[in-house]
Amino acid sequence: MYFACNVGTRKQETLSLQWKQVKLRDIGSEIEMVEQKSNKRDMVPIHDDVIAMLKQIAQERGINLERMTTEQKEDHVFYGIRGTRLFDVRKAMTSTFKNAGVEQRDFHTFRHFWTTEMFNAGVPVQQIQKIGRWGDMKTMLRYCHTRKAQEFDAVNALRIHLGKGSGNIVTMPHNSDFSRKE
Repeated sequence: MYFACNVGTRKQETLSLQWKQVKLRDIGSEIEMVEQKSNKRDMVPIHDDVIAMLKQIAQERGINLERMTTEQKEDHVFYGIRGTRLFDVRKAMTSTFKNAGVEQRDFHTFRHFWTTEMFNAGVPVQQIQKIGRWGDMKTMLRYCHTRKAQEFDAVNALRIHLGKGSGNIVTMPHNSDFSRKE
């Protein structure tokens, strides 16, 4: 789902999202997320493409986001093909992945994707943790994946740093602080 890949939301947060949680502003638009277990509320920033998507959905449903009725505010953002609230997207995801020739994944994969791509975009891990609403860094880091090419780039960056890419072997002095004291 485009929304989950771009906002990093959990499945229930996405499927239960109501229009009253969408806070569109000229600067700094956000989605108010309600933690399912603790009922804690957090504001999650969203970018312009997500805003455009939400505006398009609202327009297609005849919702004026600046003058919503009480009923519209309580309405869910994401509907299924029958025009009713979604409670699960497993069937839709199964057919989408199958049609794309991609291995089946679950909804939580989108949160892993979001975290990894935020990291790859150079966003500091502290910001990813805050926006993604993880209680601790250790948990958040489980969602951050690297590709083999990135790992090779990392070790080559060390090679260049240590040997300036000259091909010379770097040796450690015997009296170095890095040597083991036995």
